[in-house]
Amino acid sequence: MSIVERPNQEALSRAINIYLDAVRPFLTRNLNRVSGNTAGIAIKESLPPDKTSSFTRDLPKADNLESAIEASHVEHIIGYHWRIVFAPYFYNCNGTFKMLKCVAVARNEVSHPPYRRDLDSMVTREYLDTIAELVGIVGTCEERAAVTNIKAELESPGALKKKVTKDYERVKKLHQREVVAHCETRESAAKYRSERDLANGNLKKEETARIEAEKRAEDAEGSHRRICEELRGEVAARKVKEELVDKTETRLTRTENELEETSSILKKEKAARKIADKRKQGALASLCRVREELQEEAAARREAEETAQQEARGRQLAEETALALQTDLEQSRIELASVKSELERAEEQRRNTKKVEQENVAFSQHILNNKLHDPRTAQYELWLIDEILSGRLDRASLRQLVGDNRISGRLAYFVQAASSEMNGTAWNGYVNGRQKALLRNGKNRAFFADQQRRIVDQVPQH
Repeated sequence: MSIVERPNQEALSRAINIYLDAVRPFLTRNLNRVSGNTAGIAIKESLPPDKTSSFTRDLPKADNLESAIEASHVEHIIGYHWRIVFAPYFYNCNGTFKMLKCVAVARNEVSHPPYRRDLDSMVTREYLDTIAELVGIVGTCEERAAVTNIKAELESPGALKKKVTKDYERVKKLHQREVVAHCETRESAAKYRSERDLANGNLKKEETARIEAEKRAEDAEGSHRRICEELRGEVAARKVKEELVDKTETRLTRTENELEETSSILKKEKAARKIADKRKQGALASLCRVREELQEEAAARREAEETAQQEARGRQLAEETALALQTDLEQSRIELASVKSELERAEEQRRNTKKVEQENVAFSQHILNNKLHDPRTAQYELWLIDEILSGRLDRASLRQLVGDNRISGRLAYFVQAASSEMNGTAWNGYVNGRQKALLRNGKNRAFFADQQRRIVDQVPQH
């Protein structure tokens, strides 16, 4: 039985080995720069629980830390330390993780190839392109060129086989040349031994040449023996694979027989299931008819109930509308009466205000034309402040009062501020203070106006 040739699997395995040789030192070199941790601790932190346990178990068996890193670990290590360590080396986060996941899948397919056939050629080339791109980032140009050469060898049919055959022919020719040289050397040695008596002076040179020739012959024989042993090992491995394939074919034959028996059982069950399905469909059809009749009765009952509810809601709405209209009419009557009384009060207040204003204007003009004998009295000051605050004295009249030197200092400042329309902190404070004084002494505008009218009436006219 012939052994299946797997050039795609062998090429992908070589490329993955190159990738691991490049990415392992890249990871440990960068993880050693993580503050406070060594590369081993940083790797254990980044792996999921199942991979952490396998990494911890396999680490003592490995030669060093780098050899314990697998292709499936790289994605988790770079993802966990992406922002702090590895982001500057890669230009696309999502694309990088897709490529790392792709390499892990390729490693799994190489370790578990399909039965009796090689890996798919197109998928293998895509894996090789991805590995070449990653090796170009984490490795050297020579390593990326090695992956590219593997892909080029794979694209030409039979290139790998031709290369191995060519190497074997070259070694075989070299071996034949060494054997010929060995025979020639032996003949020369025999000739030299027959002429030893005649060439005693060249004996040492001939002996040295003979030793070198024998050494070359031994080397040739050793290389030939090594090649033969390698060929014997390949033949033994091929026999083991053929025996394994035979056992697998026997197991497959037994499995096919079991599948045929299971298929016959399933066919019988399928026929029985069809009969049961037909009975079930008949029962479902009868249930559907009964359900439709019940639904029609329920729909008619719901329509009758909804009609009754709508009529009841209509009667209730009419009653509520009539009650609301009656309430609104009563409220409108009350509001109209209130508005009418407020209008009457406002009209009366407007007439009183107009009358008072007319009296105050006349009184103010009289005060300006006939000044009091003693303007320093508190009554005069309070009255004048009240007139200024109420706005009954214009700025022209206030400017006339500013020139009167008989007015007290604080009243003169107040009159000057009012005549210049002062609106500052001092003015507001003074106004608030005087208003509080007026309220505290129980004085109002009407009281002071009547008082000043009485004072003016008592002053003799000049």
